[in-house]
Amino acid sequence: MSDAEKMRFMDVYNSGWLRNRSAMPLENAVRMRDLMRSGRLSTCARLRNVIAIGSRFRAVLNDGSCREVDYVIDATGPSYRLDTSPLYQDMQRQGLIAFDPLGGIRCGYDDSRVHDRHGNPYPNVYAVGGPTKGTHFYAAAIDINTRRAQAVVDSILNPKGPEMSTILTSVEETDRLADLVRRDHPSLDTMVLAPDGKYQNRPAALDALMWEVRDCLGEAFRHWAPEDFPTLYCAWGRCRVGSTALTNLFGVAGMPSYFQPVKVVLRHRLLGNAGEPWAAPTAAEQPHVFGKEMAGPYVLAESLFLPLQPLIEAGWPVEKLHMIMLDRDPPSSLASWLEKWSDRVPEDRLIRNYVISSLNALRVESYAKRRGVPVTHYVYEASKDATGSVRKLFDRLGLGDRFTEGAVTDWKERGQIETKGSGVTFLSEPKVYTVVGLHGS
Repeated sequence: MSDAEKMRFMDVYNSGWLRNRSAMPLENAVRMRDLMRSGRLSTCARLRNVIAIGSRFRAVLNDGSCREVDYVIDATGPSYRLDTSPLYQDMQRQGLIAFDPLGGIRCGYDDSRVHDRHGNPYPNVYAVGGPTKGTHFYAAAIDINTRRAQAVVDSILNPKGPEMSTILTSVEETDRLADLVRRDHPSLDTMVLAPDGKYQNRPAALDALMWEVRDCLGEAFRHWAPEDFPTLYCAWGRCRVGSTALTNLFGVAGMPSYFQPVKVVLRHRLLGNAGEPWAAPTAAEQPHVFGKEMAGPYVLAESLFLPLQPLIEAGWPVEKLHMIMLDRDPPSSLASWLEKWSDRVPEDRLIRNYVISSLNALRVESYAKRRGVPVTHYVYEASKDATGSVRKLFDRLGLGDRFTEGAVTDWKERGQIETKGSGVTFLSEPKVYTVVGLHGS
């Protein structure tokens, strides 16, 4: 079952299923029925509070009514919602555990090892019973917990080698994240993204980061009227899909072109820096501008962010936006990632970020379409016929009057994008992200 199906089961069917799975013996049911019919036994739901009144107790129900009783017996059992427990809340704040949205805490299905907030299993911390609700679902039966306890014993007596365990954890974590991205799961916005100590030095959730980026961008155009905004052609794709050449082309064609104005702010926020607002021109100064925003490669936040979200939330009118989705042959793109960044990022993390960046195209395009932003696709391989493909792209964008064959020729002759004549504006990003010569090929 998918996480969405599991959530629906818990909300709609769990109580009914438990009544049938753990029904009381028929003899007991008949006896309780007779007691209720005789008036000696009654039931009520939704206990809100119990107050001591002398030697007796007052039970307060959810509707405000009360029952006076002589004895109180708490037989409710532990809740699988551990996020209300002060102990577990403190462990979560320290990053020792991660709450499972389906109940309990995250742990391994086969060996019940508890996972920290990064998804890494502890070698010597296990969970059995209620805390494994989200993983094992039915976590209150003696027979099932006996089998789970035996699995824990087997894991302790027959441990896997640490290297193999790490590899499996990495693959499993990538699969889990990939599944969440495919389904655009809400937890992507709220899960804590762990720092790596170099490209991100503070733990933060994606939604909080995007609010910070929105606020920074909004400082520049918060007071603009809708007609003050130029039309922004925002190109997005994973890194190494030919975006740099396309950015240069728009600059050569006379449009102000910007290198990752949203992502540069995000990178500053990942390192705890304030970042600088993007000083975009007004429509009176430039009716059209181009910006590229690329996914990856260093940390998950770069792979998961939605480039249009902070712009729209900061006030950029949707009718002044056009999304350009970029792509390239996947094996060639991955090979380029490994060539350019394998000396800066561990290979398993680089591949994970590549996979998530690729799948995030579904979320980026879906977000644009839900808000009525037109979407155009352009693939790197089309640039083999540069003149023909660029002419069609400009026509599709409503920029046919800006296209000239000379612009395409000039684009090829400009060389590296870092040169002053490239037509591209680079915003100031943290130095740790700078890779000399990255955009020259």
